[in-house]
Amino acid sequence: MTSTSWEPSDSDRTFLVSGSLSVAKSSGHSELSYSQPVSVAAANSRAASGKVRAMLLLRAGLTDADVLEDALEVVPKPHD
Repeated sequence: MTSTSWEPSDSDRTFLVSGSLSVAKSSGHSELSYSQPVSVAAANSRAASGKVRAMLLLRAGLTDADVLEDALEVVPKPHD
């Protein structure tokens, strides 16, 4: 896994990340997701997806090796 900085930098943009991860758990397959899109500051859409992926896996006590399918979708957050 690449190094992930949780602190936003001046050049970061805000992205909305939605979707899910399909993972293998000892109890079988499972889907990890948030109930609503997550707002993430990141340098680019790939970094935003990586941050949300890391947060979902950490919350579930899993690693990248447990991911069967990554269906996370990233869009730039509209300016208010």
